[in-house]
Amino acid sequence: MGKGIAKVLIQFIFIRIAVTLNGIEEAGTFKHERIITSMQNAEVKVRGNDDSVLNFCANNYLGLSSHPKVELQIKSTRKCWSQI
Repeated sequence: MGKGIAKVLIQFIFIRIAVTLNGIEEAGTFKHERIITSMQNAEVKVRGNDDSVLNFCANNYLGLSSHPKVELQIKSTRKCWSQI
């Protein structure tokens, strides 16, 4: 495939993606992600909001990833496996 054809195909794909995303947004089903500005926990701070919000969208909604026992186990496991 020549560079010219590849360029046209890439442009077509980008246009197709843009049209699809625009349709999703117009239908009201596009999800805008909120930027988390605090440590992940059950409650987090997000950009543009001074209040805390509940965080049910992550694997860490219980706040266990920053628990001291979990962090200690991660360090221990990393040390053990880095020697292999």
